Parts: sequence; C-alpha cells; structure tokens
Amino acid sequence: MNAPVLPISRKAYIRFTDRINRVYGPDTSEANAMITVLDRYLAGDHSAGDTLPATSRTAFAFLRQEIDLAIERSMRARERARQRRAEREAATQPTLSPAESPQPEVSTTLPATDAPATDVTAETPLRLEVVYETVPTYEILNAMPRQQPPTLSRKDRRALERRSSKKRNKPLGSKPSR
Repeated sequence: MNAPVLPISRKAYIRFTDRINRVYGPDTSEANAMITVLDRYLAGDHSAGDTLPATSRTAFAFLRQEIDLAIERSMRARERARQRRAEREAATQPTLSPAESPQPEVSTTLPATDAPATDVTAETPLRLEVVYETVPTYEILNAMPRQQPPTLSRKDRRALERRSSKKRNKPLGSKPSR
C-alpha cells in the first residue's frame, strides 16, 4: 500500500505527530482527534480544526502556523529537486561530438557583380564572415585554478609572533633588538 503524498516531508509529519502524542499522551482520544485533524488539514481541509474542542482548537491554531511553514519549506525543496532533476536530464542527453556537429557551410560562390560574364580576368575576393563569441569574466575566473594562500608552519608562525611581541613590549629608550 502506497502512503499518500503529503505536502510536508515524512520527517516533519512524524515530528508533528510525536509532539501531539507527547502533549496529549499516546493513543488517547484527544491525540487521535488532533492527528485526524492534522491529516485532514494536510489533505486540504482548512476548516478541519473547527471540529475540535476549544482548548484543542487553540493548540491546533499554534501548531497550524508551523505546519504552514513546513508546507512552504517542502514546496521549495520539491521545486529545487525538480530543477536539479531537469538539469541532470539535460546534461545527460546525448551531445554531438565536434566531428559529428554540423559544420557551418562556407559558400565559395562569388557574389554577383556588374562585370560582364565574359570578363574572366576580374577576380573578386571571397567574403568570409567571422563571428566572435564573448565569454563572461566570471566564467574565465572560475576556470582558472585557485591558488592557496601561503601558509607558515606552526614553528615559523610562533617565531614571527614572538618577534612582533618583543617589538611591542619594549620599554621606551631601550636598545633595539636584532
């Protein structure tokens, strides 16, 4: 039997039912009524809390704010997962290798001129169009390997700290250190 698809994660649902059972006691009629109202609310019945007694209705009103946040959080997470899945599918679609990719056709025909067709000596140069593609700077920077900042060994770092602290802690008028 497949579990119904909830608008919140299973972890959040278990957390809500555990909280209800802690407050009302496990397997009590109040806890079962609250869980039933929770299920109905998650199924889309937003007036489900009206059937509860006044004290339980107040408790459900507080719980409902957290349920709404969990629903919103789950919607965003599912949308991100859907986008990742679409990107992954787009990345795995077969791509043409450079040998298989269609090459642009270069026309070797000469452009029409006003010269008569009998003039064989008149050669017109071929026209070649070059298209440059610009690459954004951030892509260039991301392609460059990042260098790690130089790090000092612990021994060298402590020696440097000692030297700098000696210079700071010298009394006025004393001899300079080497």
